[in-house]
Amino acid sequence: GLGYLVFTENDWNANPTLSNSFRLDSHGEEVYLFSADASGNLTGYSDGFSFGAAQNGASFGRYVISTGEAQYPAQVSNSLGGPNAGPRVGPIVVNEIRYHPALGDEEFVELKNITSSPVKLYDPNYPKNTWKLNGAGFTFPPNVEIPANGLLLLASSDPAVFRSKYNVPTNTPVFALYPGVLQNSGETLALQRPDTPDVDTNLGAIFVPYIDVDVVRYNDKAPWPTNADGLGPSLERLDAAAYGNDPINWRASYGPGTPGRANWESLDLWKARYFTSSELIDPLIGGDAADPDRDGETNLQEYLSGTDPRDGQNCLKIESTTTGSGTPQTISIRFNAVADRTYTVQYRNSLAAGSWLKLTNVPPPLVSGMMDVAVPSATNSSARYFRVVTPWQP
Repeated sequence: GLGYLVFTENDWNANPTLSNSFRLDSHGEEVYLFSADASGNLTGYSDGFSFGAAQNGASFGRYVISTGEAQYPAQVSNSLGGPNAGPRVGPIVVNEIRYHPALGDEEFVELKNITSSPVKLYDPNYPKNTWKLNGAGFTFPPNVEIPANGLLLLASSDPAVFRSKYNVPTNTPVFALYPGVLQNSGETLALQRPDTPDVDTNLGAIFVPYIDVDVVRYNDKAPWPTNADGLGPSLERLDAAAYGNDPINWRASYGPGTPGRANWESLDLWKARYFTSSELIDPLIGGDAADPDRDGETNLQEYLSGTDPRDGQNCLKIESTTTGSGTPQTISIRFNAVADRTYTVQYRNSLAAGSWLKLTNVPPPLVSGMMDVAVPSATNSSARYFRVVTPWQP
């Protein structure tokens, strides 16, 4: 039947002072179980794993992710002799990754503090020992902290340029990554914090152990979302408080991602805010293609726009256009913009034929309200038609 067998160092450590006594190294080790016959001959079965530096008193436990792969993350609490307690998550997690942006966009990694207290990204007792993001090759400078429930960005361009381009809120720190540092084919990002300096068990020298805080091994192949691979979207963590090294907890963003801002809620959660349980199962009211407020936008389009599917006056539309008097002449396009949504203004010179062409991308506003965007008027046509789409287009 099912059961548990627990061994401690007391079972194999009769002479603790001898170098060949059993012990596990808290700086990193590996544990393997092999099957054998009564004479000690191996019979073919094995199971085990390696682990990095461990927090004092913490255990590692088997955890099977959605793909069937067994992983061994640090556990939220020890449970020797019983079911594993589950992975430890936080206090800081990898919340969003754009590893292969569309042409003209930048790579970024977003970190999120999932607690209600600020978190220092350094050891307060040894302030020069700071956190790292392995895989991205980034070591944090001294004195960095993420505020309660706050975000932090690592971007592959000048931080000031990135902040301006994506209208990143001023309370979100932005640091520079080397361009191209995130592998397009997938890699492991490991956010690590320094432990108290200790003596290297083998070398006898003082060193700083680093403990995994959050690990994500993303990939450009299914079951990871494949449209985050060069098509514009980022990878967004669905539940910041849930285990992150599992593709089931990630999706591709709508549009270029939300660097420095909260990830969008899922379509299902959004619908649940507007529709009753009976309406949700009625395709004419709660379906993606339904238009219950008859404003010309489907529920899916209202979700993308951030507008109200029950209010026929609340939708994405151009409210007015105003022709400027300067040279060269411009046209000011006014529309109702929603905080955290991005936009592209497009044009074509004929409604009957031709493709819509991009004039400009509009970064997300900090607050919702009317937005005026100045665009050039037609110079080679007697007419020009405009439209605003969301999210912005590569």
